Amino acid sequence: MHFVLVAPGQADPAAASAALADTVGGGAYEHRQVLLRGLPFIAAWRDTPAQAHAVAATLTQAGLEAWAFDDAVLDHVPPVLDARAFRFAPDHLELLDRRGAATAVPLARVGLICRARALHASETTTETTRKKVRLGALAMGVPMSKSKTTREVDRTTEDEAFALLWSVGPDLCVRLSRDALDYEGLGDARVVSAQTNYLALLARLEAACPGARVDAALERAAGRVPPVPTQRLRDRTRHLRSSSVSDTVAEDNTDAVLFAARLLYVVERARRARPR
Repeated sequence: MHFVLVAPGQADPAAASAALADTVGGGAYEHRQVLLRGLPFIAAWRDTPAQAHAVAATLTQAGLEAWAFDDAVLDHVPPVLDARAFRFAPDHLELLDRRGAATAVPLARVGLICRARALHASETTTETTRKKVRLGALAMGVPMSKSKTTREVDRTTEDEAFALLWSVGPDLCVRLSRDALDYEGLGDARVVSAQTNYLALLARLEAACPGARVDAALERAAGRVPPVPTQRLRDRTRHLRSSSVSDTVAEDNTDAVLFAARLLYVVERARRARPR
């Protein structure tokens, strides 16, 4: 199979969405909503390279950035290395994973820095039924009772900020999570706030990697990357004259954000390979 990868770029959303509807099917409105996210996406799958290239050519004429790829390209995206600590050297960044293994990333080889954000949400619905017994009726030998059910909904949302550092030649991807990093590598610039340290690290990296393109689309669009349910837990508790049922559903769009980052990587490699 072959797919057509599209990057919205500077295309007019109305004209581009109409071109997508005419070329790959679907409604122009739905395509427009996808384009407005500003993220790369797979617009179509085709059986042959010729069919995929024809679709990509038509979309390119409509002002979009479009490429045709064999689906094996997605398998060649490097795995993500989760860094836990870092140290700056004059020409490279030394990264340590959770086991303490070191990886050196030449700063001149960094081709793309993705600022990203994932959302984690959970919603718990609790229904509690309480029974009240009328003591007067009970004394008369008629144990009449009355039930009352209350329903409470508690929703929590938190975000996870992280950056993906893509190195080209050799290909490598490093994930720098705001809340999981040891910021000792900042030296005297380190402060108590993880958010301040994280932003300082990104600023230093972006300054040290002049050949890298910085993309913040995944940071801006995290709330619009559809989450997927990751866990459902039903808890029943019973007490004297009362019972409770709690139903919790968790949602997490980390996997969707990481897949979009893989597409950003493929787009960047295609841009760099384009004849100048």
